[in-house]
Amino acid sequence: MEFNLDELDLGKLEATAFRMAMLIVREALGEILGAMDDYLATVRDKKRYEIRELEERELDTLVGVVRFKRRSYRDLFTGEMVHLLDQTLKIREYQRISEGVARVAVSLAASGPSYRNARDKLEEMLGERVVSHEGIRQLLFKTSEVIDKSKEPEVPRRRVKVLFIEADGLWTGRQGKRRKEQTRHAVVHEGWRERYPGSREYETIREIRYMHPQGCRQGFWERLLSQIEQVYDLEDTIVIINGDGASWIREGVAYFPNCMYQYDRFHISRDVRGALSDRALKAKAVEALRDNDLGQTVEVLEAGLKTATGKECKRLRTVKDNLMSNWEYILDYRLRLEALGYDCSGLRGLGSGESNIGKFKSRVRGRAWSQKGIYALGNVLFKVMEGSLGLYTRQVVNCLDEQLKTVVTAGAGLVKKAVLGEEPGVKRGHFPCLDRGTEGYAVLFRRLLEEGCAF
Repeated sequence: MEFNLDELDLGKLEATAFRMAMLIVREALGEILGAMDDYLATVRDKKRYEIRELEERELDTLVGVVRFKRRSYRDLFTGEMVHLLDQTLKIREYQRISEGVARVAVSLAASGPSYRNARDKLEEMLGERVVSHEGIRQLLFKTSEVIDKSKEPEVPRRRVKVLFIEADGLWTGRQGKRRKEQTRHAVVHEGWRERYPGSREYETIREIRYMHPQGCRQGFWERLLSQIEQVYDLEDTIVIINGDGASWIREGVAYFPNCMYQYDRFHISRDVRGALSDRALKAKAVEALRDNDLGQTVEVLEAGLKTATGKECKRLRTVKDNLMSNWEYILDYRLRLEALGYDCSGLRGLGSGESNIGKFKSRVRGRAWSQKGIYALGNVLFKVMEGSLGLYTRQVVNCLDEQLKTVVTAGAGLVKKAVLGEEPGVKRGHFPCLDRGTEGYAVLFRRLLEEGCAF
């Protein structure tokens, strides 16, 4: 390989080295698969498996298109044709993309900002386009369906002293509607722990994430409660619900036998800072809120009112009234728990709901969504956050392979019947079905044209 040093920079060198590395790994993977097939041919049960022929296969993987050859065998016990390499590696007969590609594609789609962007990033990563944006969209929907159908293993319900529910909502455009609708979301957890020993960062413990599939508030708390009760015995648990003051969030208190509502302190602090224009007063107000000092906070707001005019004066009065009417909920929940005799060591300020909903805002902003689409997006994004997405995309790949096999098997019979039933002389021309992307019959007919079919 020759380089023009006058035109070379680190970025170009890095890109070139990466493409070379991908090519090397791709070729190596094909050779490894071939060597594995040779080994399986040697150690196979020769009384059962009879070698028939060497067949080539392609798979779209995270290192690009991998081509390899493996032997087909006739199973003398069943009479079926099998590929021992495929069986060993759990590669389906009609599988085209690897589980790794499916997982990355769905993860990119969920993380945003669009399906086309996910397609382009995947193409940039692999050096060629392996799946269309519509194919990625369908993968995401299928993954969401698998997630909904998957059942968690049955385990004894847990008992905890305190359980946290942080709820929030996101207004999004909906397809076919002029007005936006709110998507409601909740994060349930047991508290916090250090990310690693000595870390200054913390993570929540045993999260349950829930997104309401409907655009209305009805049924949100009933469905969330049903999920929680599958994991927790709430008889002796106090539930802390954290929210931004919305009435639908406060309604959740009525669904739990022992519950406390916390007005989200991030929101009230943001409102106070936004209402005050004087920096010194802002600092004093925030400090008073942090110290849970209602009197001092009100004094600062009143000091701001003395010089405020117009809209600023109106905002300050609104914030002051809200502060005074909701102070029993704004007061830090830890102080209230301590007053009830609870040990609050290790408990931290709330705000997971806001941070999680923030991941949706960048993904859905400026677009109109169907109810099914935004639910599927949230459903998959939760699994991306948990690091468990691969458990579900693996099932999706298997499901799609079975569907394709069914379509090809059934379609071949239809084609045979149609061809044999026609008079001699087949008209030639363009077949529109071939332009239908990854749909079943398009795949079938392209396969017939490329490889032929023996009837």
